[in-house]
Amino acid sequence: MALSYAGIKGKISEREIFTGNSMTAEYVQNEYASLGRLPTHDASVLRADIQRAKDNADSVYVIYSYATPIAWAYGDTVRVPEVKYSVTTSKQQSLVRGYLR
Repeated sequence: MALSYAGIKGKISEREIFTGNSMTAEYVQNEYASLGRLPTHDASVLRADIQRAKDNADSVYVIYSYATPIAWAYGDTVRVPEVKYSVTTSKQQSLVRGYLR
């Protein structure tokens, strides 16, 4: 069952895997994560973070809107690219900024 935004907040805060209506989160351990419409520069940063995690036998927590990563976290580093998509994705990006730590 897909989570509502209210349910997603807690999952993001705890860096837990979830599936919402158009949002999902997973732990990525290889460089083949879906990049969707992520701009080239941000995709390079995500790939580098995934490689760093892989080198340390770890993974990166990635939050997607549909198939596009809109935020990710590895250790104390949290990244939310400053990219404009749709109104819905902008709402999701704001939600992520408030709860991903």
